[in-house]
Amino acid sequence: MPRRHVRRHVSWLIARACLQLRLGASVHATAQQTSQRALQATHVRRRGAVRTASAVIWLCTKRCETPRGARDVLRCVIRAEARRSEGKHAHVDVVEGDVSQLADDERAVLVATSFHVPRCHVHAYVLALLQALDARDALAERSWNAAHDAMRTRAGASCVDEAVACAAVAVSMDDVHVQAHPQGSTGWFQDVLPSDPWKLQQAMDAYRALKKLYRTSTSADVHLHQRRVDQAERNDASDSDANA
Repeated sequence: MPRRHVRRHVSWLIARACLQLRLGASVHATAQQTSQRALQATHVRRRGAVRTASAVIWLCTKRCETPRGARDVLRCVIRAEARRSEGKHAHVDVVEGDVSQLADDERAVLVATSFHVPRCHVHAYVLALLQALDARDALAERSWNAAHDAMRTRAGASCVDEAVACAAVAVSMDDVHVQAHPQGSTGWFQDVLPSDPWKLQQAMDAYRALKKLYRTSTSADVHLHQRRVDQAERNDASDSDANA
């Protein structure tokens, strides 16, 4: 199965299981972001969508201090998968071996994410940076899209959230020709992350990866929302011409 399909499969299972477990939006966002990072690793993708989604949810419930039992998590994810594949609810029996396997899967997710499980979603940092810049709509929308795209790169998935947010905003400022610092993106990174050389280096790595993605990628995922907006504008323009 292509990586994009695995990512969507895991994302759907996480959303459905979080709803059944009555988890809050913060847990859901943390689980979705953690799964994006973990699925960059081949050994995690080989475990399958059900095992990966279960491990990510179980890990994030503990990280966000809303713990759920391992059996409850497994039961909800397996039910969601049965609903997806068969279109009906199924009775699920969770055995002790499944719980032990879940612990192994959780360790695999931790290794794949370098033991970095965020508490604050990357878009929260994007919003904070945009507010500090008093950004207009064009820059805000591009930054939001760029943050999504950055999480699909290997460099972006391995960086901390604050560095990814800085890279997304910097790339978007280049696109709309906004200069926040006389020295460009490098100088702006030094202003935003002045006392942490490690985060500064990660921001530069994510910035380069995102620039490369936009130069070389032909994927429909890149700036998908912006493409929909552009298509809607073209449709409105054609309707106006037809009415005229």
